[in-house]
Amino acid sequence: MFNHIANQIAGSAVGSTLLAQLELHERIGARRDNWDSICDPIAVEAAVNYIKLSDYSNLVRHINRAVDDASPWNSTNTIDDPFEYSFVEQRLPIAEALIQKFYYDLASKFELNTQQIWKSRCDNLDHIQGPISEKHNYGQGEFAWSCIRSITTPDSLEILDWMLGARGHTVDHICYKPVVSKELIVYEIHSFDDWYRLIENHSNPASGPTEPLAPEWESIFKKYHAVHLSWMGILLAHDNLKQAENNNVIPLRYWEHEQTHWSSDCIDEYKEISTYAAIKDSYKP
Repeated sequence: MFNHIANQIAGSAVGSTLLAQLELHERIGARRDNWDSICDPIAVEAAVNYIKLSDYSNLVRHINRAVDDASPWNSTNTIDDPFEYSFVEQRLPIAEALIQKFYYDLASKFELNTQQIWKSRCDNLDHIQGPISEKHNYGQGEFAWSCIRSITTPDSLEILDWMLGARGHTVDHICYKPVVSKELIVYEIHSFDDWYRLIENHSNPASGPTEPLAPEWESIFKKYHAVHLSWMGILLAHDNLKQAENNNVIPLRYWEHEQTHWSSDCIDEYKEISTYAAIKDSYKP
C-alpha cells in the first residue's frame, strides 16, 4: 500500500513539489531557480534520513511551502508545470520514507473535539447559519469565505498563521468550537479518488456535456454534514490537474490546507473558546 501511495505523491502537483523541495533542502549549493535541473542521489539519501529524524509539524511546514510553490494562482510560483518534473522516480525513496513514518498522521480522520472555527470580531456569525447553497461557492467548486470551515488544532503557531492566511496579524480573531448534538456523517478526502467519487455521485447537473463535472454541494450536504480534506488529501488531490483532466472533473483547488467544510444546519452553537492573542501566547517558541 505504501509504495502505491508514494507513486501517487510523485504524480501529484503538491507531492512532486514537496519531493523536489526536500531533495533541494539537502543539496549543497543548490538554488531555488534550478531546483529541478538535476537530482543528486546523495541529497535524496540525505532527505530520506531527514524525514526519518523529522517530526510531523516540520513535515507540515514543508507541505505549506509545497502548496504555495505548486499553486498556479500564486504570483510567486516558480514552477511552470509540476507534472513535467524530471527525476520523480529518483525521488521516490523520499516519498516512501515520509509515507512509512507519517501515513496515519497525514490521513487522520475528522475529529469533532479538535475542530476550530476562526472568525474576526467584525464578523457576524448569524449570516452563515443557513444551509450551504450554490451562491456560496464558485465555478470550480471552491467555497466562498462566508462558508463555515474549521481546521484541526495545529501544533505550531507558524502553521496556524498560514492556515488562517494571517501571517501573525490576527489579534482580533476569535476561535470557536462547533457544538453538535447529532451524530455527524463526514465525507473524507484523503486521495484524488475520494474527490472523484464525491463528484461522480453528486455532480452538478448544470455542467455541459463536454465540460468537466463539478461537485453539486447542495446534494452533497443533504447526505453529509461535513466534508473533510486531510493533509494526505492535500498531497494527492490538491491541484492535481492531470488526474482531473483524465477523469473529466474539475480539480480540487483553493482549499490549500487541511480543513473541513460544514453544512451549517447541523451545528447547534458556536462556543467561543479563545482568542488569537491567547492562543499565540500558549504556543512555545
